[in-house]
Amino acid sequence: MQIGELARKTSCTVQTIRLYERSGLLKLPSRSAGNYRVYDSEALERLVFIRQCRALGISIKEIATLLHRKEAPDESCNEVNQLIAKHLLKVQEKIRELQGLQITLEQLSNECSGTSTIQTCGIFSKLEST
Repeated sequence: MQIGELARKTSCTVQTIRLYERSGLLKLPSRSAGNYRVYDSEALERLVFIRQCRALGISIKEIATLLHRKEAPDESCNEVNQLIAKHLLKVQEKIRELQGLQITLEQLSNECSGTSTIQTCGIFSKLEST
């Protein structure tokens, strides 16, 4: 299949596919007689794997590690587990940060009734205070 078809099947842009090729996540495809990229089912499966990882917020560097480990199926999966555990900790920290942001924004929102003027708006007075 050509790059456009691969893009459609994976809901991925052509530019993103090329980025994954340049970064080494996707192997360079063979070329047709007309010099078009030709992808096989292995490329499709690999791109689906990459897209799943990206949807989980896994970095390109981490995906490279996972793909490398995937090529050694008889080895221990401990490194993979540690990578995912580390990523989970990052996500949990981000959730805590976002919860703190939510509380701050709720408090800020409570400073304004929506019926005052900008000049007397509690949000502005809170944002301007130290």
